Amino acid sequence: NKGELIDFNSQDFRLPIASIISFRRDKIMSTTKVNGGRGSVKEIYGFDDWQITINGFLIPDASQPQGLKNPLQQEKELIKWDNCASRVDVFGELFSVRGIKSLTIKGINFEPLRGKPNIRAFTINALSDGPIELDIKSWI
Repeated sequence: NKGELIDFNSQDFRLPIASIISFRRDKIMSTTKVNGGRGSVKEIYGFDDWQITINGFLIPDASQPQGLKNPLQQEKELIKWDNCASRVDVFGELFSVRGIKSLTIKGINFEPLRGKPNIRAFTINALSDGPIELDIKSWI
């Protein structure tokens, strides 16, 4: 509230069972049209961050390992993660196969479902994140 960053440790959080994760990544490239020919010349400089979308439902879940058994408790925990101004470490096969060890949450959305008062849909939009190493060499 005061614009100050504070350090805090939070417990692990398992995404709700009814979650689906999609991944998308673009290449960083420039294209130059060929005059008098067909197509273009592509110069590829690297890869952009993974764009990650997590869609799911907050449902009553007696097996939730952190004890967040009802949708409101789960929503409150997701809001805590969304309030984090830093990257969030993640693990799981879907992340590790893409080399993703942490992500930054861009935004989160909660939607009620008509006729289902104890179920809430959610969407998390995130980007893959990680430390950028600065290598300074001495020329002396």
